[in-house]
Formats: sequence, C-alpha cells, structure tokens
Amino acid sequence: MISLNIRIFRVLLPLIFLLQACDEDGGIFSSRPDGVLSKKEMISIMVDIHLEEASLRSGNQQLVKEDLRNYSRTQYLKVFANHNVKPEDFRKSLDYYLLRVNDLDDIYTGVINRLTEMQSELQGNENKTPEKKITPGQYQKPEDKNVLKTPSGK
Repeated sequence: MISLNIRIFRVLLPLIFLLQACDEDGGIFSSRPDGVLSKKEMISIMVDIHLEEASLRSGNQQLVKEDLRNYSRTQYLKVFANHNVKPEDFRKSLDYYLLRVNDLDDIYTGVINRLTEMQSELQGNENKTPEKKITPGQYQKPEDKNVLKTPSGK
C-alpha cells in the first residue's frame, strides 16, 4: 500500500509542477482573482491605449477640452472592444497590478519594448532589432520601495 502511494506521489508531483509551468501568470495555482487580466493581455491593451493617447495628443489639438474627453473615452471603449475586455475588468486588473509593483514593472517593460519595436518598424528598420531593450526596474530604483518615482527622479 505504501509503495502504491509513493508511486502515485512520484507521478502527481511532476504533473502538478508541469501544469503550474504552463501559464506564466501562475498556472493552476494562480493567485490572480477572476476577472483580472493576464500580464500579456495588459501589455497588449496598454500598447493600444498608449497609441490612442499619442494619436489624440498629436492630431486633435483644436478640440475643446470636454470634446477631447468624450472623444478619448470613445477611443478607449474601442480599444477595450477590440480586445473583448470590459472597461470594468481593465480597471480591476489595473488596480490589482498597481498593488503589485514588480508585476506592473514587468507590464510596462513589455509595453515600452513593444512600442520601441513598432517605432523601429515604422522607421524602416524591420530587420534591425532595437539597440537596447529595457529590463524590469531599469528606470526606477527608489530607495523606499513604497515610493514611486518618475524617470527624472521627481
């Protein structure tokens, strides 16, 4: 009987580790609550949001502030619709990751790297990889882990 239990344990333990490794955001033991988007989903959505914001800033300077707010809200809703995500789920996910600075750092690293790759492609450098990809924590090394600082240190 003990021999059978040991055999089952030897089979189940590696299987559990394998299943855990299948998902970068925690696998079957994920502590991420229901409705919270994965890091990959957040990166993809945030890249599109940053592109929309850049578009709004560069092309609609004649719009009145209230019109700009309504237009940007419409554009954000389009981004969420394109990703099949409810705005509430995005907000819930953002709140979740704001409390997990290391995960948020990973997300923004992915966003910046993707935007850098897109910029390189637009500049005609499709075959050339960006000279320097950033790594998590590169721009932010505060002495106090609870204090967020901007890249300029302010």
